[in-house]
Amino acid sequence: MERLVRSWGNEAWSADLQLLTAMLEWLPKTSGTIAECGSGLSTLVLGTAARASGRRVFSFEHDPNWAARLQHDLPDELHRVIDLCVTPIRNYGDFDWYSLAGVQLPTDIGFVLCDGPPGSTRGGRYGLGPILTPFLAPGCIVLLDDTQRNSEHDIMMRWCAEIGSVVVHRGPTYSVLEVRHGLSGRADYRHRTPLFAIEQ
Repeated sequence: MERLVRSWGNEAWSADLQLLTAMLEWLPKTSGTIAECGSGLSTLVLGTAARASGRRVFSFEHDPNWAARLQHDLPDELHRVIDLCVTPIRNYGDFDWYSLAGVQLPTDIGFVLCDGPPGSTRGGRYGLGPILTPFLAPGCIVLLDDTQRNSEHDIMMRWCAEIGSVVVHRGPTYSVLEVRHGLSGRADYRHRTPLFAIEQ
C-alpha cells in the first residue's frame, strides 16, 4: 500500500496509508453503491474493490483537469464500474458543495468516502449531510477524513445532530460514522434555489 501511494506521484494531496487501510477495512462491511467526495488514488482502490464485489462507484470531482488525469490513468476494466462525476461546486444558500445537476444517483449508497471538497470551500465538507442523505441506505458508513482538524470535527458533530449519524470509530486522522436515521426535520437543500449558482 505504501508503494501504491508513492507511485501515484501526488503524495501531498493523495489519500494516505491510514485512510486507504481504513477504507479497505470498512468497505467490505457494507453493500450497495459506493460514493466518493474528491477523486484520486482512492478512486482506483475503490473501483478495484467495487469490480471484485459487483458494486459501482460514483466519484464527485470539481476540477476538470484533475478528472482528466484520473480518466487517463484508469484501467479500462475500471471505467465500467466508476462514474467520475465532473461537477462544479455550487451555492446552496448556507454552504457550497458539489452540484448534483445531471447526476443520476441511486438510493442505495452504502459507503461514502469523504475527502472533499477542498477545505477552502464555504462550509467545507458539510454539504454531504443535507445533500447526499436522501440517497443513503439505512446503516450507510461514512468515512470522513481529516477529523483531527477542528473544522471537520465540527462537521462530524453537526451530522450527528442533523442526520442521525453515530460515530462508530475514530482513527488518528479520520472518523467512521454510521447513518441510522436521515434528515431530522431539516430543509431539503436539493430543492432550494441557489443564491449564486456556479454551474452554467
